[in-house]
Amino acid sequence: MSLQFKYPVTDFGEALHVLNPNTEPEIFDSNLYVNLDNVRGKKYLNHIYTQLGVKNGQLFNKNNAFAKILLTGHRGSGKSVELQRMIHNLKSIYLPVYINIEVQLVKLSAVEPEDIYQLLVIELMQTLADNNIPFSEKNFRRITNLWMDEQSKETKNLTSYNTSIGSEAGAGINAYIFKLRTFLKSVITAQSEDTDIIGRKIKANISDIIQNLNVELASLQFELKEKGYNGFLFVVDGTEKLDYELAKKVFIKDAPIFNQINSCFIFASPVLGLYDIHAGQAYFNHQILPMVKLNDGNIAAFKSIVTKRIDENTFFEPGMLDCIAKKSGGSIRLLLELSYNALLNSSFNLVNRNTLKDTLYDMGLFLYQRLDKEHKEILRSSQADFDFGNEKVKEMLFSLVLLVQNGSAVINPLVQPFIEGTQNYLCD
Repeated sequence: MSLQFKYPVTDFGEALHVLNPNTEPEIFDSNLYVNLDNVRGKKYLNHIYTQLGVKNGQLFNKNNAFAKILLTGHRGSGKSVELQRMIHNLKSIYLPVYINIEVQLVKLSAVEPEDIYQLLVIELMQTLADNNIPFSEKNFRRITNLWMDEQSKETKNLTSYNTSIGSEAGAGINAYIFKLRTFLKSVITAQSEDTDIIGRKIKANISDIIQNLNVELASLQFELKEKGYNGFLFVVDGTEKLDYELAKKVFIKDAPIFNQINSCFIFASPVLGLYDIHAGQAYFNHQILPMVKLNDGNIAAFKSIVTKRIDENTFFEPGMLDCIAKKSGGSIRLLLELSYNALLNSSFNLVNRNTLKDTLYDMGLFLYQRLDKEHKEILRSSQADFDFGNEKVKEMLFSLVLLVQNGSAVINPLVQPFIEGTQNYLCD
C-alpha cells in the first residue's frame, strides 16, 4: 500500500519519496496521471484497442484471433503507466491478468524464460480466485505438476471443485498458489543443479504445458461470459531491468511460445524490440510508445508530471525545472531522476543553477562512464546516422545513452557535452 500525501507536496522528505521512480505512487488513485496524448499522439493506443476489438470503451468486434501485442519503448518512457491506463479502461470488457516480472520474480539477474511461463499460470489462478470465478484446481495441478518435483507437491490432494474464494476449498487453493510462488522464487534464487534440471524439465514439457493451459482457458470461457467478460487479457510488465540478452530471449527468440497461448497478451518490452522486429514479426504486433516530443509548447505539459507531485516554487528557482524537462530528452524516468537528485543536491535549499549544473554533470558522467571505446567512437562519428542494427547501438538505446525521437536516434542531452568535450551542461 502506497503512502497517502496531499498533492502537490511541500515537505522535503515527502517530495523525495514521490519523485523517486522506484517508489512509484498510485498514479490513478492519487490523481497524478498526466495524459500526454496531445504531445506524443495516441496512434499506438488506437491500434491496440482496435486489435482487441474495442471502440469508445465498448466491445464492437469479437476477434477470434488472440492478439499478441508488444508495446516497445525506452526505459522510463511511461509504458507501465500506460499499461495501467489500458487495464483501467478495459477491465469491464476483458478480465486482466496482470504480471509484473520485476516485482514478482525479484532476482531478475537469474530469471529465465521458463520462470515467466510458470508465473503466467500462477497469476491466472490468483486472478480467478480473486474474482470468485470457479475453476478446476485438479486440472491446474496437471499443469503445475509438469514442473514441480513429486516431493514438493502438497501431501493433501485437494479434489476438483467449483467454488468461491470464501469457502474452505478457496482457502486451500490460495495456500497452493502461495506454495507455487514460494517454489518459483526458491528456484530463481537457488541457482543450483536442481534448478537447472527444473528449467530443462519445463523446456522439454513446454508443449504439454501450453496445451493443458489452452484447455483450461477454453473451459473458462463460459464462466467469463457469465460475468460479462470477452476473455482474458494478460498484461506483462516490469521488463525494464531485465538483462539485455534475457530480454531478447523472452521477447524475440521465445515469441513463438507465447503465440501458441490462446489468449490476448500485451507485453511491455525495452526498446530493443524496435530494432529486432525481423526476428519476431510473425508473432507479435509491435506498437511503439513514442517519446514525448519536447518543444517550448510541450514543456509545461511534460513537467506537470513533476508539478502534480510537488510544489515547484517550494523546491526550484524559476526555470530550473524547465531545464530538467529539456535535459530529460522526453524520458519520464530521467525527468523524475533528475528532479529527485537535484533536490538531494540542494541540501534543503531551492534548486539553483549551481545545484542543477552539478546534477546534470553527475548524471551525464554516470551514463558516459558506462561506454567503452567502440561506443564512444560510434557516438562521435555517427551523430546524424546511427545504424539501428548495430549491437553497440542497441546497447546504447537500451541504456538511454541514445534516445529515439521521431524515428531517429539522438544522443541523450545529458551525454552530449561529454561527447563534444564541452562544459555546456545547462540549457543556456
